[in-house]
Amino acid sequence: MKRCLLFFHPVLRSIARYFISLWNCSVLSAGWGKISGGALIGSGVKIPSLKGLEIGTGLRIGDGTSLLVDGHRESPAQVKFGNHVKLGDRCWIGAGAGERFSIGDYSSTHGHCYLFGDISIGRYCLLSANIFISSGDHHFSLQPELYIRDQDVLGRQQEKSSGRPVVIEDDCWIGWGAVLKSGITVGKGSIIGANSVVGQDIPPYSIAVGAPAKVIKKRLEFSPPVLLEAAQSAHYPYLYRGFLHGQNETRRIEDHLVVPMSESSLAVLGKGDFSRGQISLWSDREQNIDVTWSGRRLSLSLSAGWNETEIRLEAGDLSERPTSPSAFFEGLNVLEFRHSSKIPLYFKRIEIFQR
Repeated sequence: MKRCLLFFHPVLRSIARYFISLWNCSVLSAGWGKISGGALIGSGVKIPSLKGLEIGTGLRIGDGTSLLVDGHRESPAQVKFGNHVKLGDRCWIGAGAGERFSIGDYSSTHGHCYLFGDISIGRYCLLSANIFISSGDHHFSLQPELYIRDQDVLGRQQEKSSGRPVVIEDDCWIGWGAVLKSGITVGKGSIIGANSVVGQDIPPYSIAVGAPAKVIKKRLEFSPPVLLEAAQSAHYPYLYRGFLHGQNETRRIEDHLVVPMSESSLAVLGKGDFSRGQISLWSDREQNIDVTWSGRRLSLSLSAGWNETEIRLEAGDLSERPTSPSAFFEGLNVLEFRHSSKIPLYFKRIEIFQR
């Protein structure tokens, strides 16, 4: 009897929780998913399956949070957490069959968030408590006379998806109790007020509040120049995606400030028909990169060290300017860079010129 009572001693309970936490971490590192070290898992965390789960370094999972990954044989879900992501207590996070869910580096949520489906959350995002985001929806107009639940069954039989992806770009702040409906994009640097209901796209660096949410002011006027430099922090909003310009990420090479580039990086420059550009990059080793500008894909060969590279568009390319990758960028010049993630690449400067 005394031995049984000893088990309930607070010190012994603490020791038991410690070893359970170590066991949880060992399960995460056992190879069932792509796991990096340093994960800290709270009590009562539920992760029914690690198939399709990819976790970066320094993940923090709050007490009672559930990570759900549908391991459908033919079309398994994919759930990815970047480095140093923090998840609050009692959240419900994951994706269903065929869906992709991701949260970028240094992003965090507070407690009681429901984030489920085909959702992309960028880097350095701040999500408050009690937020609801889902890419799913119900069929209600296939045959309106039927129950909505029956129309959902009919939609599955006809292979008609009712869901649409949700995208939250880098550096967004989502306020307490906000609801983000399926199919919307929240542009980089935007703020969504508490208890707002977002049913349409929010342009970059906007502040939107209300139900339905409406833009009431701007953090800054999104007006890209034709010259972008890593040394100018005012240019960082236009290093739109994939440029790692956090204060702990930029670095100096030969006394020049540079910004690391991820495998896919997107820069936005000023309006107009520009046909020539000059790019300054540092590559740790020789490599080939692809640059897409106005729908034309250009291949560049870089040497180790500094590269001052000129890019050109032919006259014919300008007459058939394709649809912008985002409605936010209509009329702007958008350049996307792709390179091997195994070879570090750093951005210094880009400028575009008219013919």
